[in-house]
Amino acid sequence: MDTLLLSLINERNVRETIPFVEIHASNEQLRRELDEWKRKCENLERELVLARDNLVGEEDCVEGSSTQQQHQQQQQPQVSRSESAALRNERKIREQLERLQEQVQQQMEEHQRDTEIIQDLTKERDDLQSLQKAHDKAMSKLQEELNKQHRAIDHLTTENSDNQQRANLAEQQYSGLKDAIRTLQQENDSLKKENRQLESRLVSEKERLSSEMNILTDMVERLKRQAEMAITLQQQEEKRKSSSWFGLSSSNTNSTTSHILPTPTILTNTSAEQDTLHSTPGLSTTNTSNMIPEQPLVAAIIPTEPKKVLSAHYKEASCVRYDDSGSDMLATGGSVDGTVKVWNATNGALRTTLKGGSSNAIIAVDIAKHLVVGGGSDKTCRVWNFTTNHLVHHLVGHVSKITSVKFFGGEQGVVTAAADRQIKVWDISRQTYRQVSTMHLHATANSIDIGVGTQTIGSGHTDGAIRLWDMRTGQKAAEWEGIHESAITSIQFNPIDGKTVLTNGMDSRLKIVDVRTGKALQVFHHEEFHTSYNWSSSSFSPDGIYVAAGSSSNGKIFIWNAKSGKLARKLEGGHDFGVCGFAWGRGGTSGQQVASVDKMGRLVLWG
Repeated sequence: MDTLLLSLINERNVRETIPFVEIHASNEQLRRELDEWKRKCENLERELVLARDNLVGEEDCVEGSSTQQQHQQQQQPQVSRSESAALRNERKIREQLERLQEQVQQQMEEHQRDTEIIQDLTKERDDLQSLQKAHDKAMSKLQEELNKQHRAIDHLTTENSDNQQRANLAEQQYSGLKDAIRTLQQENDSLKKENRQLESRLVSEKERLSSEMNILTDMVERLKRQAEMAITLQQQEEKRKSSSWFGLSSSNTNSTTSHILPTPTILTNTSAEQDTLHSTPGLSTTNTSNMIPEQPLVAAIIPTEPKKVLSAHYKEASCVRYDDSGSDMLATGGSVDGTVKVWNATNGALRTTLKGGSSNAIIAVDIAKHLVVGGGSDKTCRVWNFTTNHLVHHLVGHVSKITSVKFFGGEQGVVTAAADRQIKVWDISRQTYRQVSTMHLHATANSIDIGVGTQTIGSGHTDGAIRLWDMRTGQKAAEWEGIHESAITSIQFNPIDGKTVLTNGMDSRLKIVDVRTGKALQVFHHEEFHTSYNWSSSSFSPDGIYVAAGSSSNGKIFIWNAKSGKLARKLEGGHDFGVCGFAWGRGGTSGQQVASVDKMGRLVLWG
């Protein structure tokens, strides 16, 4: 483009210069002719002066002596003839001079016009030269820009070559990864084959053990019959002896027998275990009203199938929580309809529906005795008495959405976490609530829990870290980073001893972590298990023997053995969409313990 512009400017310069060359040549020719005419005029003027001088000399001669007059009279015809010739010559010269003056005047006028034309042309030439300079300056700028563009093109070409090399390297790495994946697939196939072989061996071993168990059962039955027969014979022998005249007293025999019976024992925590619990950083076993009370041990009931499938909320149900006080109540929250609902776990009946703000999406709920709390996107928490449907407290203080809520001390207080990177402790034991303490976080806490029998808050964060907090002072007691590769979505203390926590992460892993050392004691995962929501929950069984969670992708429930890490059971058939919330409660009078909610608002009670 720059070359084309330069050529166009040069063509215009040539085209506009050619007429001025002819004008300049014509001007030079006129100037030479003018100089020639000036010389001719000067010559004629000199001739005219000479002629006048001659005439004056002749007149002086006429005024001379009389002799000369006579002589002149004699020669008068000759003088008259010469005078008339001189006058004619003078007139002729004057006429020529006038003509020459007119020509000179014309030449001067033409010269003046030519001068004006030349001035105009000179001015136009100067303008053209200025334009040429401007064009040259623009051309230089364009040339600089062109050079810059060339340099940029060279740079981009270099980058393109580098990118091409990187692409080639990535392609090579991709080929290597494909080979590695192919190798892993082959290894996976071989492992699956070995697994099938092990399963077949396990089945055969189970059959063998079952047959042996049947044999042992028959043997036990025979031994029981023999023992009953021996007892009968012994009783008959004792009766026979007591009927003799020197028999023993029956009261002595009974007293001896009762003396050797074993005494039942009650399992309690030893002093060493109590010392360990007291020495754990941030864990306080002080007996205060703010503690989570220790609950009696409840055996876990592993469900096998969905007992109740209920349409709980419009579209998404985000959370579910059991009442740990021993009732049959559970609470659910809807992130679309913005409601909190309380259900009877025994028969699946809806107890009540509680509504928050008009556009409030409920993200977290908890239930304790007669109270239920819900927090969501309107940055506040609402506490209701679900037996009367009255709003008891409206907790205001966070500046971003609520991510987790938890009752403590029965119905005495609430702990909340929010996306404003704060955890707040609220006292709701009085008619007017009071904010007790605030913990400031480095990352948002997606989930919180309170250790059983302690005043320690555990929080799971978006940076994959676990942090422990003293509820009374608001100070951080411990911090363990890198527990998960991505965000932690839920955290729960072990319901038995509180020395470990169960976490669920966006890396689709469940982990049991020792809160004293920060080490993962067990990791649970499955190829069909996925965690995709920030509020995806997991739970210990009430006896701490199992852990469980729902998959966000396929609606399946996975139950693992907490000690061995092996999958104990996989529950299907309850959900058609991803599971959002999961809870494993203590079970009330009905013994129903497991519930889950999904992306389309369905509540499933498992049994």
